[in-house]
Amino acid sequence: MDNFRDVAGTVTAYSTCHGTLRSNAFYRSNAVIPSAADMLLLEELGIRAIFGLRADQEIKAEPDMIPSGATYRQFNVLRERFERTDLSTFSFESGEQTAAFMADVNRDFVQSAAIREVLGEVLTTMAETQGPVLFHCSAGKDRTGWVSALLLSIAGADEATLMNDYLATNTYTAQRINAALVAMPEETRAIYAPVMGVDAHYLNAALEQVAIVYGDMDNYLLNGLNLTRQLLGDLRSKLLM
Repeated sequence: MDNFRDVAGTVTAYSTCHGTLRSNAFYRSNAVIPSAADMLLLEELGIRAIFGLRADQEIKAEPDMIPSGATYRQFNVLRERFERTDLSTFSFESGEQTAAFMADVNRDFVQSAAIREVLGEVLTTMAETQGPVLFHCSAGKDRTGWVSALLLSIAGADEATLMNDYLATNTYTAQRINAALVAMPEETRAIYAPVMGVDAHYLNAALEQVAIVYGDMDNYLLNGLNLTRQLLGDLRSKLLM
């Protein structure tokens, strides 16, 4: 769980136009496959709910280990994309093609009605859940990164904060990514490096799509995800001191 961290901040709590973020409200992570020491920490933090953003095949390959006292719920964010893309026959021929694919995935967080519906369910359930919530996907970077960006936006964080939090994944997962790249044949390393971590271009692709389609994040949350101002207010109260 090298990409586990508090949404409130990586070093100190983030400050926003509405105030300072509250620790121990929302956590983000890669797949919940903790060591014994990690599991003890999760239980000490009082995690009450784990929201898995992965597809069925990802869960089957790497099942989550749920800490005692926590409930689990799956939200298959990219189900619609997986259904229309045969990943078993999908291959990349260049790093540029891989990076373009990652940007398209992020645009789909805004463009796809099916994905927006699931994201709305995620945030609605977060608002209704008591106690600390941990949400995650496989690497904790794309689906998890976008949900974290939405929470930070609701809290009033600026785009610089969203981007810094998003790019922190590269620092947290550097050791694992470097080991994986070193193990690859040299000719494929450049092709798959873009999918291993995150890049500002990926998040910007989604943010730019929000601006194009909805004008701003507030309108995306209200009309794209069909959230109410009351629910956004409830989430903001959970997020802020």
